[in-house]
Amino acid sequence: MVFATNGTEALRIKSTGLVGIGTDNPQRLLHLMVGASGTTILLTSRATGQTTSEASQINIRKDHNLNTIS
Repeated sequence: MVFATNGTEALRIKSTGLVGIGTDNPQRLLHLMVGASGTTILLTSRATGQTTSEASQINIRKDHNLNTIS
């Protein structure tokens, strides 16, 4: 299954259940591929009632700046 925006593939779910964002050939359960320098992958977990600033985050940056795990 492929999801696209403006004719460009955005997300793919293979018949095996592997999900790819930024790749048309995911190799793991969730495979994120980022191409541009400085692009960030941000994973956030927030409990009901918490503000965004109180949420747990994993921030992965490709531009060699400090990675944040909180």
